Amino acid sequence: MTVAIYVAFISGLVAIIGVVLSSYATIRTIRLRDELDLRRYMLDRSNAIEEAMSKYRDPLLRSAIDLQGRIYGLIESDYMGRHLRSDDIEMGQYAKTSTLYRLAEYFGWVEILRRGVQFLDFGDQARGRDLTILLHRIGFAFANTHRFPDAAFRLFRDEQRAVGEVVLEPLPGDPRGYRCIGYTQFVERLETDPNFSRWFNRLIHDMEAMMDPAPGYMDRLAAVHNILIALLEFLDPGGIRYPTFDRPELVEPAPLAEA
Repeated sequence: MTVAIYVAFISGLVAIIGVVLSSYATIRTIRLRDELDLRRYMLDRSNAIEEAMSKYRDPLLRSAIDLQGRIYGLIESDYMGRHLRSDDIEMGQYAKTSTLYRLAEYFGWVEILRRGVQFLDFGDQARGRDLTILLHRIGFAFANTHRFPDAAFRLFRDEQRAVGEVVLEPLPGDPRGYRCIGYTQFVERLETDPNFSRWFNRLIHDMEAMMDPAPGYMDRLAAVHNILIALLEFLDPGGIRYPTFDRPELVEPAPLAEA
């Protein structure tokens, strides 16, 4: 092998190695860029998920906490009976209207979820399904006349939607968004708008009957309370967003045996 051929061989080998190294560097650069793009996408997606979750989850969580607390008081401390039997007429009226508002606000946010996108499906379809199951169980407890034939606060599925619908108002700046009306507006409409108050008349009668409830009259609410506890744990495990208070489950009747 002559010197010229040897030099040419070495030069060619160096060129090949250079091409290989250059190709490797290019491929590595592309991979790093793709990884960075993927991480950026996942971060943006995570932020979008968290924003959507906060938009829906937090108000639903607050409304569920308020409703759960009121139901617990109705059953464990005779909240309604104490105030309706007292001489303080305004306090008795507040006991009724605030209870109705907490119930309506909860169903309002359930309706908003129904109309919008269920936030947990953005990130985890399994959790979205679990949320749907919990909301279904609460709705079923309100509507169940087999297990709770003579219990207070019976609301069929379409009535639940109606109670939620009447407390919705458009969200400013978002033509497709909704929020629940405030307590002041709720009370005003309850007192002045027959088309609004008609959805709450039977519930008002139910609350008045709580001054001397018949056996089993509060059983439906006990069942709803216990499912709300499960919903709160699902939406806010360990009380991260809201302080965890003692939330003991209430004793409820055993399910009726199937025929």
